[in-house]
Amino acid sequence: MYTYWKFVLDSQYSTIEMPENSAIRKVAVQGNDIVLWAAVDTSVGHVRRIFVAYYTGEQISEDTEMLYLDTVILDNGIVLHVHEVLGY
Repeated sequence: MYTYWKFVLDSQYSTIEMPENSAIRKVAVQGNDIVLWAAVDTSVGHVRRIFVAYYTGEQISEDTEMLYLDTVILDNGIVLHVHEVLGY
């Protein structure tokens, strides 16, 4: 069965377990949290995926292959650029 699940990024570097092949559809601020929504297949096993949020102006790792997902603006005006680490 396919459905949408919400996952909370708990820090600037987050490891999240989600169903294999989950497709991330949106990253946003909800309340005080940075969250992502993914289309998931609930009938498959889970895998760990790593997410990194970089501040504007912060140096981005050149040694790590990443996929840019979205940019979010926190209530205090801080801007973060969320990426998924690939090949983990």
